[in-house]
Amino acid sequence: YQRRVRGVVYVQMSTSDICDKCTSLASSRCPSCCLNLCHECLMSIHQGKLKRHLSKLLPTFSSSSESSKSSSYHPFLTPTEKQNLSKKQHALDFPLTEAQLRYFDQFGFIVLEGLIEPEICQQIVKEIFVRTEKFFGVKRTGSALSENNKKLPYHGCIDIWHVPSLYHVRQDPRVYSIFSQLLKTHKLAGSIDRVSVKPPIDGNPIFKDVELHTDVNPFFSCFFQPRFQGGLCLEDCPNGGGGLFVIPGFHKRIGDYVQKFKNGELGKYSIPPPSYKDFIPFGDESERQRMIEIPLKRGDFVIWNSFVPHNSGPNTLNLWRLHAFISFVGLDGPTVSDVDKEKGLKYLKTLRKCYRTGLKPDRFAIGTEVKRTHVDKEVEGHAPPPLSWLGKRLFGEVEWESVS
Repeated sequence: YQRRVRGVVYVQMSTSDICDKCTSLASSRCPSCCLNLCHECLMSIHQGKLKRHLSKLLPTFSSSSESSKSSSYHPFLTPTEKQNLSKKQHALDFPLTEAQLRYFDQFGFIVLEGLIEPEICQQIVKEIFVRTEKFFGVKRTGSALSENNKKLPYHGCIDIWHVPSLYHVRQDPRVYSIFSQLLKTHKLAGSIDRVSVKPPIDGNPIFKDVELHTDVNPFFSCFFQPRFQGGLCLEDCPNGGGGLFVIPGFHKRIGDYVQKFKNGELGKYSIPPPSYKDFIPFGDESERQRMIEIPLKRGDFVIWNSFVPHNSGPNTLNLWRLHAFISFVGLDGPTVSDVDKEKGLKYLKTLRKCYRTGLKPDRFAIGTEVKRTHVDKEVEGHAPPPLSWLGKRLFGEVEWESVS
């Protein structure tokens, strides 16, 4: 049978064997390469021979948290890693404290309060609303709130990618330094991502539930090679303001979650095939009781592990929720597989092209393809913002040394 969840089709089929060619291919690759399997084998990825093979490739978890901890990523730098980063320009401009790293390791997210100056946030907001009025007919004032809600998507993420002042943050040495430490390498690609704009409500919010997802497919990903997403709060977003929800510490319990699927304990949900790599709907309702909302102030920067279920909630207040997504992609280092390195270098070429032209990227930093609508909306009048020494490398204008 098939089941459609927000446009994603999960398929569960009867048991069938995997062809010898595909079994041989998979046995020499990591699970993230399973897209190379034939269609029939992809559809039966969680059945037969390949299921047994993948159980050997993926980290093995017991029900104990200690087992999960020993098999998964940790953010602490070794003395050698720290020494290597200290030799690289800007890599340790904003050194994370041991307390911050322990918090991030335990809960899978952290808020760095007031990281970005209020003046920069205010300028970004000003430029965002110039574009919302031009492209969507949405003004900050003077238009009916109900009409704004109809013009913007319920999740708030809109096709505005090239806000000029946002490039200040995308190449900010402090933000770069944070991701450099978490990814344990100085060789990073930046990102060009959307902004989130949620108007104040007038009556009932557009949606009342928080539809959680993970940014990676936990069934076909290496837990010791995580990804991280970051977000800049552009204006105060208290509880109820349509901000970020997460399930703290879930990345430490992800092995149990995978096992629940294998045991058939999650009922209507089935394992998404490896072709669905990102934005995976979260299927364990019992975990939702652990969900919390994260209130943010203007200038706060929040980072979360992509294995942590999250999403933004409904805006139930008389204010705008304004948020910018910012992340970085590792091009080498212990958290980056050879496959992800290749994808990262390809994404770096995309960044350079889009930075120069104002085109909408064809994919997100985490690898998900972007809908090919409004591709050239921001091209007219686009002028590439100035790049610093660091920015030129993050957007592919100058190569990092020894990156092939």
